[in-house]
Amino acid sequence: MKVVYLPVEILTRELDSRVELVKALPDCIVVVGQSWEILRNAEKLPPGVILFKTVNRIQGSNMMSWKLAGHTVCALDEEALIAKGASALDSAVSRLAMSNCDYFLAHNQEQLNVIQSTYFLDGRVVGNQRLDLCRGESFEPEAAALREKHGPFVLINTNFGSINSHWGGYEGSRNIAKQAGMIDTPAQDYEFKAMAAWEHRNMTEVYSLINKLSDLGIKIILRPHPGENPSVWEDISEIIVVTGTSPLPYIAASEMVFATSCTTSLEAAIMGKQSVNLSPARAPIEQICGEVNVTVRSAEEAVDAMDRGVEMSEYTKLAREMFPSGATDKIADVLRSIGPTVSETVTFNIDPIERTDLQRVKFTLEMEQAWRKLGQCSKLADSLYIKRPEAA
Repeated sequence: MKVVYLPVEILTRELDSRVELVKALPDCIVVVGQSWEILRNAEKLPPGVILFKTVNRIQGSNMMSWKLAGHTVCALDEEALIAKGASALDSAVSRLAMSNCDYFLAHNQEQLNVIQSTYFLDGRVVGNQRLDLCRGESFEPEAAALREKHGPFVLINTNFGSINSHWGGYEGSRNIAKQAGMIDTPAQDYEFKAMAAWEHRNMTEVYSLINKLSDLGIKIILRPHPGENPSVWEDISEIIVVTGTSPLPYIAASEMVFATSCTTSLEAAIMGKQSVNLSPARAPIEQICGEVNVTVRSAEEAVDAMDRGVEMSEYTKLAREMFPSGATDKIADVLRSIGPTVSETVTFNIDPIERTDLQRVKFTLEMEQAWRKLGQCSKLADSLYIKRPEAA
């Protein structure tokens, strides 16, 4: 029997895809839920295979702890979904992480080529679970409910984690980036500052876009990035600010999506939803958003694009070609084929921790919710569950 550990940091962004992975592993014991208690109990938990979502230096330290404790370490790099080119794809990759990674799961062949040419890891192209969800209609009942509740609306998704961070604004996000190994060199320091300046320009245009859409009497729902401080937006009376929810139903329910060079641009393109990428200047880190969306430089151009309508068929075709489908089954195949084997009666014990308020905001899953999503499962700790194979 294999044990698979699926730590989740942000419920609204990650849990739905991990639930699909649990369903694809009916022959394994799966531990899934808030990441903090999983990651700190490597030595207490039975040997298994753990799936990391990123490969920065912060996760590198965790990966080393799990590797030393006898587990098999597998990793994705979901932070690189919209990155383009070798430099961008490698920008948040830590050598510490890669030296403690047994198997890398790439979202496309370009990413796998970059990783294997530098770090010589075993790996496989699997696609991406979050993007696979955009190809289906599992979110449609929620989207229908949103249309019923709000009527016609446009969606603005922001991505200002450097200058509007809930870790303490610019300085807080800068400290996190240092810990993650993303500001180790003068070139990286310049890049981080350039990214912040670019975000400032984008944010200015978002404010202008809100004013223009409001003047037209258009209803606006704004979803800030999970790493942002939402209070900046909540002071604007003309918009409805939504946090703590999955973006997919809102994308599907909207009349038009406006995004600022973020994953939402890619998700909307794969979904085939009318979307406009608002970017007054070229991003310091090369991205694919401009290739899979109509990209404009100003709020005025964004409104003009909305008025004309956006034909998405070619953008959707290109976006789907960039990322192969079927990620869930491919990842499950890898996870069940590597790692140690344990008795099916293995027991689980951990040293509990007291999570911070911010950690609870990021991920809280009550027992009733867990049963609805996972089926029969048992609670290991606060917002952390064990799903065992069901008896035949």
